[in-house]
Amino acid sequence: MVFDKRAALQIRIGLNRIIGNKNSINTQIANLICEYSHSTIVKKAFMFEYGSPPQYLCVARVHSPFWVTCLRLPSRIAFYQTAINIGTNFGHLHWKPDWLHCGNYCKKRLFDPYGKPFIKCRNQQYYLNNHKYK
Repeated sequence: MVFDKRAALQIRIGLNRIIGNKNSINTQIANLICEYSHSTIVKKAFMFEYGSPPQYLCVARVHSPFWVTCLRLPSRIAFYQTAINIGTNFGHLHWKPDWLHCGNYCKKRLFDPYGKPFIKCRNQQYYLNNHKYK
């Protein structure tokens, strides 16, 4: 789990002052508290989406709660047939990420990592696609 080390340091300092000692258990307690309260919901392979037709950013690595490495993906149209053995007239179209024409890796800042996370890229805001905070 990736959490904010600055917050863990401040929690450890607070525990040292309250308890009055500098045991190593305070560091472990501070890390447990940070894993629960200061970790982001973003994980590897989460997709961020922007616009119509959508453009995608796929998370390749989470460096911290505020920084991720992303892979830029264009979109393509996919057809899903809803009725079997009736022909191709019954179905619907979906936008899907095009993995064959992916772009370069880029390091991006993650905004609001504890609430509804999004990534800014110039004037575009990519919102998390595959989580309950959509």
